[in-house]
Amino acid sequence: MRIIIVGAGLGGLAAAYCFAHKGHEVKLLERRHELSKKGGSISIRPGATRVLISWGLKEQFEAISDNFATTLFRDLYTGEIINSSIAVEVSDYPDWGTERGVTQEVLYNNVVKAGAEIRINCQVDDVCENASGAVVVLGDGSTIMGDIVLVADGIRSHLRGKILEDASASVDPLASNVTLYGMKLGLEEARSDPDLAKVCEDTSLNVSFGNGTFVVFRVNEKLQQFGVLFGVKGLTDQKGLWDEVSSDGNSLKALAQMPSQDGNVDHVRKVFSNANPALVAALKLATSCDRWRLAELPDLPRWCSKGGRILLLGDSAHAMYPSAAQGFSQIIEDIGALEYLLSLPKPIRSLSALWESVRKPRVERIKEYSNANTQMFLGNTPRAGPFERRDIAKTMNYTFDAEVVLMKTVPKPKYIQI
Repeated sequence: MRIIIVGAGLGGLAAAYCFAHKGHEVKLLERRHELSKKGGSISIRPGATRVLISWGLKEQFEAISDNFATTLFRDLYTGEIINSSIAVEVSDYPDWGTERGVTQEVLYNNVVKAGAEIRINCQVDDVCENASGAVVVLGDGSTIMGDIVLVADGIRSHLRGKILEDASASVDPLASNVTLYGMKLGLEEARSDPDLAKVCEDTSLNVSFGNGTFVVFRVNEKLQQFGVLFGVKGLTDQKGLWDEVSSDGNSLKALAQMPSQDGNVDHVRKVFSNANPALVAALKLATSCDRWRLAELPDLPRWCSKGGRILLLGDSAHAMYPSAAQGFSQIIEDIGALEYLLSLPKPIRSLSALWESVRKPRVERIKEYSNANTQMFLGNTPRAGPFERRDIAKTMNYTFDAEVVLMKTVPKPKYIQI
């Protein structure tokens, strides 16, 4: 099958490897002149680790990932642990924590080895479909024909509106009033400070929150890194929705297609000046940070084109807040489910519809849960919604065999709070 993938973020790279590895003819198109290295820590939950292991990537990801199953909730100002959650009997597969840059490197190297064609600095202006296939229109006016197109160009996808042009409601991102600042320190440097060293003793995921701010941090022993994410409600050093207007006169619309800009570390230090000593120490050691606006997509009316040959994948379909640590994992699950379904001897249109019917309810449930977690971290009351009554049985231990297609239940995860 001829598969065209638009966007070489983590999702696009993962899809390119998966399908090239399976013997499909894959073209991966990226508009930037180089792959973006922005971003910090990411989680790979059991539903996704199962898929990556099935692709033969276990050893490569174990080399860059630590296992974690414990989440510690701390008071922002004292650092005291106020609660902890340990997942037990969740899955037979690991719960990994790693870093975006090295994950990108692992996936990219495997895409190359699998034989996919990668085109960098390749602008895609339009996508369409007909009875014989899907067509990608490039910026120079040329076209590429494929059997299926996976649109993986992220939350700010400019192709989403073309695919869903008949949507009755907006399909644009919903930007919050929260700005995120991501920072990384060498683990040896972090442990050189006595206050910071106290929270660098294991690889648990730590969440501190108070007064409209929150901090998420953890250690990666394999990479010898300390990663921390600061969330600030209201106060921001941004001058525009996504990024500032640049000195060369680029518009906000143009900048919306670029990576997030560097944040002002001094601004973050000021906001968190009254935080506990460990976080103050981390900010003192930091010299730079990434910055982006917290945003999500509304629940879209559909993820597929009417003919079923163009699919929105990952953040272009269901960008979510990071507070459930499921964003990347849901992208991998998208790909794993599609990989299985495309192996069936059925028309592409029916397989696309089946893929959407399986994936969309699950992802939207997790997206709602992630939003609720964010509101809790910010001190808000979680918005009312059906997620509060839903069984979380399929949240972690997710499979991609006939049971998924038939939507059978799987074992319910258990959590111990200490």
